[in-house]
Amino acid sequence: MDINPQTSIEELIEKCPKSLDVFKKYNIRVLVCGEPVWDTISEVCEKSNQDVNLVLSDIKKVC
Repeated sequence: MDINPQTSIEELIEKCPKSLDVFKKYNIRVLVCGEPVWDTISEVCEKSNQDVNLVLSDIKKVC
């Protein structure tokens, strides 16, 4: 799977559930009522004031 800033959260979680641990580490909320948000990685990072490159780097380490 090619993981980039435009990857949807839904697709990422489906293909790599371990990515949830990375989002928790950065306090990025990607599940609402047990369902993934419709945003991309870039969008959730922006909303949470997190550096998308750091988050992507960590995601790629676990996925």
